Amino acid sequence: MPFWPFKKKEQPVEFAAVAMPQAVDSKEKLESDIRLVVENFYEITRMISRIEHNAKIGGFERDKMDQLLKEAGDMLKSLVQREPQFTMYWNNLFDSMHDCVFEAKKFLPTSPYEAYIENRNLESISRASRSNSSEFLQTFEELKKKLASVYKHEFNVQWPHRSGLKG
Repeated sequence: MPFWPFKKKEQPVEFAAVAMPQAVDSKEKLESDIRLVVENFYEITRMISRIEHNAKIGGFERDKMDQLLKEAGDMLKSLVQREPQFTMYWNNLFDSMHDCVFEAKKFLPTSPYEAYIENRNLESISRASRSNSSEFLQTFEELKKKLASVYKHEFNVQWPHRSGLKG
């Protein structure tokens, strides 16, 4: 006799009706998770921009970049498990973030105290940051289109805008 955990009359008939709200919740959760990844990368790029502008780095900024990257990486790992059909996109987003942080840290002083950065290193950091940000945004836009076509739902996640600026 084959193993079947339910008797036929005990199987829920309205299971599909119950699953629909979960699908909506999963879309909202997916949107929220993607938003966290985008906001973390935005914060990393803002930190790099401040470092470029000030030509110095504080002792906490390297650790903060690592923390933001780890949070986004953990979220992307959970997205790979939940949405494996988009693994290529999740990996590309993480690669862009990781490369951006790696390139920036490669040229930053390792001192735990505030330190100034040489101009040639600032130029390298700036070039790497722009390149990786561009890759991230391109992948992000492709992912949004793909998610919208698969889920028949418009994902309202945008690259954040700096507050207080007009335009």
